[in-house]
Amino acid sequence: VQKMIIQMWHAEFKNLKWEVASSLGKVSFTADIWTDGVLRPYLAVTTHWIQ
Repeated sequence: VQKMIIQMWHAEFKNLKWEVASSLGKVSFTADIWTDGVLRPYLAVTTHWIQ
């Protein structure tokens, strides 16, 4: 099951790269950086695009 999930992830990531690359000029990125109560750093990146 683990191997199948990893294969599916690779396939979806490849599709996502193609979609974003074909939407150049129509992609927006936002980022948020913070730390938790014990100062562990976090980074969140969100991407939106129009096909």
